[in-house]
Amino acid sequence: MPEQIIADDEALCRPKENDDEDVSGSESETEVNEVVDDQQDVLSEYPDTETHIELMHSRLDSLAGLGLERFTGLEYLGCRQNLIKDLRPLSSLTTLQEVDFYDNRLKRVDEGVAQLTQLTSLDLSFNKIRRIENVSLLTKLSELFFVSNKIQRIENLGTLRMLTNLELGANRIRRIEGLDELVALEQLYLGKNKITKLEGLGKLTRLRVLSIQ
Repeated sequence: MPEQIIADDEALCRPKENDDEDVSGSESETEVNEVVDDQQDVLSEYPDTETHIELMHSRLDSLAGLGLERFTGLEYLGCRQNLIKDLRPLSSLTTLQEVDFYDNRLKRVDEGVAQLTQLTSLDLSFNKIRRIENVSLLTKLSELFFVSNKIQRIENLGTLRMLTNLELGANRIRRIEGLDELVALEQLYLGKNKITKLEGLGKLTRLRVLSIQ
């Protein structure tokens, strides 16, 4: 059982405070319409051997057309604060170890993510995702972030036995469940949900931090 329970009012699950509101960013419709259609040159300065790509706040609305497939040894891809809705183009990047799409416009975890079996860290916080899916093959994950989405149920995580940090704060979860197989879990963040009862934690013998403020 957890050694430490954090139940204060500080948002330990990410520094934003929007639950049901649109979390896709502050871009106006006019700005969105001004997104450059041709994205071919965005990665032109990166060599094919690049292992780390950061495209934070680049106003990208799609991964298609970026030519990501040429980066056959890519280990990290960061696309925070963009307008991306589809992760299927990631399916060919099987060397990826860390993926960060915090604050985009994703509505689901696309099948493309399921191919990224070398991932150790996946951050899909501040999107519009309703279900945890297509992650069961990501058995090397140690960190998984779904902060501030629209998730109603904890599910499809049973195979992630190397997971040490799970962040599900600011969703619509009503019950703590589906965690029994996460034998390595050390940190669990569930604050700002609709949970009314502490349960489903008995088998998490390595848990040391529980945030459920």
